[in-house]
Amino acid sequence: MSVILTDDQVEFQSTVRSFLEKRVREPVSRLRDHTDDVDDDLWRAIASLELLGLGLSEDLHGTGGSWVELGLVLEEMGAALTGTPFLATTLAAHALATLAEPSLTRTWLTTIRDGTCVATLSLPGNLDRWDEVETPVVADRRGDRWALSGVEPRVMFGHEADVVVSMARTLDGFGLFLTETGQAGLTALARRTMDPTRPMASLTFQDASTTLVAECSGGWHGDARRVLDLAAVALAAEQLGGARRCLQEAVAYATVRFQHGRAIGSFQAIKHRCADLFIACEAARSVVYHALSVASSGVGDLATAATVARVAATTAYTNAAETSIQIHGAIGFTQEHPAHLFLKRAKSSEVLLGGLATQRERLAQCLEM
Repeated sequence: MSVILTDDQVEFQSTVRSFLEKRVREPVSRLRDHTDDVDDDLWRAIASLELLGLGLSEDLHGTGGSWVELGLVLEEMGAALTGTPFLATTLAAHALATLAEPSLTRTWLTTIRDGTCVATLSLPGNLDRWDEVETPVVADRRGDRWALSGVEPRVMFGHEADVVVSMARTLDGFGLFLTETGQAGLTALARRTMDPTRPMASLTFQDASTTLVAECSGGWHGDARRVLDLAAVALAAEQLGGARRCLQEAVAYATVRFQHGRAIGSFQAIKHRCADLFIACEAARSVVYHALSVASSGVGDLATAATVARVAATTAYTNAAETSIQIHGAIGFTQEHPAHLFLKRAKSSEVLLGGLATQRERLAQCLEM
């Protein structure tokens, strides 16, 4: 399957990159000024460009396009380290679009597309074993309504979201539920995490009223698995952007930092490390774009493509972030330089949706099938 972008896609990515370069503040200054909450002006601008509905058909009140275009946006979001709930909202929207009945979710997808609703996807807390996924949230039928109970310890932008899309266990298996925040029975507590640019919250459900929007047949090996695979593809695209940015920053610094009368980029040790990073980033780009193509077309093994993309993007991002700090030398180890924030994002992304070891185990299972 082709992973070569068309001229229109290249131009689209360039436009998104230029927009983010102009509108996103440098991450260190955002955190220093305690302004890394959701930027309402930036969020409205993102919505005005119709980026929040990408990959969703017009029948679902989306803005069309494919997963390839959505992946390009996620790549640029990762490179800019935006700190917006774009990934969380996108995952929630596509979970609804993938599993739920359109009549139940069309209104919510419209508000998500317009930027008037921040959504997040509450994924299972235990993804250490892909064949034995457990969810801490349980759904019970109470007469003519559903109620959720349990604690989900790590939810992206859980304290900022207007609606939470949750995977929960029912008597018959699993279901996808939509819960409005701010109601009695649902408590969101912001958590202090290693990565300050991706806020997390613990959500406590205590008989919280909710809406069943889809019954997931086949458990985690059926409909729900596709949601996790699509989430893995989206996260890999974001990681690719972060890896690319770290490589660019390292190369740029190596050309202007002089030692012994020469740019440090001319030294063999630096050149080889940058070359290795370039190869890793290009390898990750190939498999991530392939996974985006599979997600878009529905042709191919999505589970394998998504897992390969995650393994390659995770490895490339972590290595790029670590190497960038080392090439920057002393300044790279300071709080005033953004290099440490990219490393924190790389490490937090590594454990999201299961760690690297889990992803490799999943890949081995896919290849055995």
